Amino acid sequence: MSQKMHQILQLPVRTIRQNEELIYRDIWKDTLQGLPWAERIGSISPCRSAVGYNYLYVMTRILKEVSPLRICDIGLGVSTSLLSAYFSTLSDVSAEHTVIEHDEGWISFYTNTHHLSDNTTIQKVDIAIDNTLWAGKKYAYKNLQELLKGKRYQVLSIDGPNGSRFHSRSDILPLLPGILDSEFVILIDDADRFGERQTVRRILQKLQACGIRYAKRTYRGLSDVQLIASEGWRFLCTL
Repeated sequence: MSQKMHQILQLPVRTIRQNEELIYRDIWKDTLQGLPWAERIGSISPCRSAVGYNYLYVMTRILKEVSPLRICDIGLGVSTSLLSAYFSTLSDVSAEHTVIEHDEGWISFYTNTHHLSDNTTIQKVDIAIDNTLWAGKKYAYKNLQELLKGKRYQVLSIDGPNGSRFHSRSDILPLLPGILDSEFVILIDDADRFGERQTVRRILQKLQACGIRYAKRTYRGLSDVQLIASEGWRFLCTL
């Protein structure tokens, strides 16, 4: 009975989230108007296990407003289609779109059905169960620190690996703040879940401990997207 009551009480929240998602869908489509790379995105299916329209809107605004040249895209999927379309129009030789993905079958399927920009590189990184950093089983990428050592990105998009109950998708933590450019933005999908919320808190603690000033905002849809931006890019919290 209590579970049924909980489901009933969640109905208004679910309805509000669905409405917010639909609003983001409409404003995202308006935002794409006039962008030279919009038609290259192709067919995509947001929401469910993929990023939602709130992510697509916020990321599109980031690309439009600050024109980043170096992006690390953790989790191959809808985000990759959007970012690869953007990178396909860049002529700067330093442009770099790094995609991290563990599923070899998914990589094969995706690359056979989607066109990737010349600036897009998919790195296959195996998954392991990691319970060494904090209590609780956690999915983590093997050797991610070695792979990304010395890299500096303006944008980190985090939608992988698989969700964990505790400190989910926290692989990037040991690389902070060195992996970040002087101006940066971090986007974390599924930030409404407990494991991702723990990771967001630790990212903020790491930035504070290093004396890095930041701004943050949660963009809510069917799932939350957490944005963390450098002080110089704090306007991205007002999109």
